[in-house]
Amino acid sequence: ISSIKANCYSSDLPKEKFYGLSKKKAENFLLYLFKKHHFPVTILRPCLIYGPGVKANFYNLIKLCDSLIPLPFKKIEYQRSYISIFSIQKIISGILCHQKAFGAIYEIKDLDISLENLIKKIKTLLDRPCHLLYIPPFLLKKTLKLLNKHHHINKLFTSVTCNDEKFKNQFDTIDFTPLKDLNKTIQWYKKTKNK
Repeated sequence: ISSIKANCYSSDLPKEKFYGLSKKKAENFLLYLFKKHHFPVTILRPCLIYGPGVKANFYNLIKLCDSLIPLPFKKIEYQRSYISIFSIQKIISGILCHQKAFGAIYEIKDLDISLENLIKKIKTLLDRPCHLLYIPPFLLKKTLKLLNKHHHINKLFTSVTCNDEKFKNQFDTIDFTPLKDLNKTIQWYKKTKNK
């Protein structure tokens, strides 16, 4: 399992840039083994992964949605791709031992959604009122810079989506259930947030 960042590692953040480069180098090495020694390899490039046990940005977003604080993300319509851990399990089971997958690289996702709509769905699952504020992008960017949160600017104002057409064309029978999986994630959060 690689990462979508192997396909776009031109980040301004050194940590993310080197992460993407390291994934790309690992992919190249595995493809070399496949071509030179017929080592069976399939490379999956998931986007942002969610599910029970999720950490980092997605978990922080759930916590933010669980609060009653109005969020300044109205009309943040840039699209992001996501995939649940359950969808990844289905994909691995679905392509295991398929020779047509050997030597292939697949970008994988089960959901494209804007931050605004994702917040609305999470708020609904948390039974929280959804209060979103509109702040003009230039003002929000300036505020983030003042707070020394430069890395959040690209994440908020850039679409990052996977192109999963290749995977869909070859494995179109796998059934994804992103809304159900998102609900499982929120139910896990509710059970564990006070532990």
